Amino acid sequence: AGSYLVEVADAVAIGVGVAIGGAEDEFLAGEQLVLVDILHEGERVALTRAQDDLAEVRVRPMVFVNVKMEGRELLPDVVLWTPEPEFRFFRLTEATTSMPWLAPDGKTVITADLGCEVGDETWSMPDDEITEMVIGQMEAVIPDAKTRVVGSRVMRTRLAYPVFENSYEVRRQAIATEFPIEGLVPIGRNGEFDHLLMEDVYWRTVRSVDAFARNK
Repeated sequence: AGSYLVEVADAVAIGVGVAIGGAEDEFLAGEQLVLVDILHEGERVALTRAQDDLAEVRVRPMVFVNVKMEGRELLPDVVLWTPEPEFRFFRLTEATTSMPWLAPDGKTVITADLGCEVGDETWSMPDDEITEMVIGQMEAVIPDAKTRVVGSRVMRTRLAYPVFENSYEVRRQAIATEFPIEGLVPIGRNGEFDHLLMEDVYWRTVRSVDAFARNK
């Protein structure tokens, strides 16, 4: 995975770079570089070298199965929560109901969210098997789901949802209020380490950029 690096001088961020592959050790040899977001083998997130006490923050991985289907508004609402034990996914989302431009007319995409840990059964399941399982369970909501399918794509991400723990909650709140590196503005689910929806991230980004520009 690539490493996102911020160049810091006198505790002020002055540049951003990306180290690809195994180049992060070479980049981090200089004290002027601060690691802000890197995937380690242990699946930990280091926010910055200046924040070593947050090196143990946890983020849950996820598997997303995106099913392309004929039809529109196949779910009763944009988001359908499925806490029942017969479902391996905990949520179905049909984003085209609120954002119709995401798919051609008469077609839709339904995303199934599956919680997991890296390397477990859900994470390791082959794409065709996990897709078939999701579509089969989806028939409880969309009875003719199999006949509507026109394609699919499986996505796995190691950094999906922040895990809130008392051991670092006070520090997390402090960083959310005032980040210790001037000129570096953490935004988004991973940047702010918070459960944020896509539209919330967008508007928070707009407000943060506007405020940053006014204060420069």
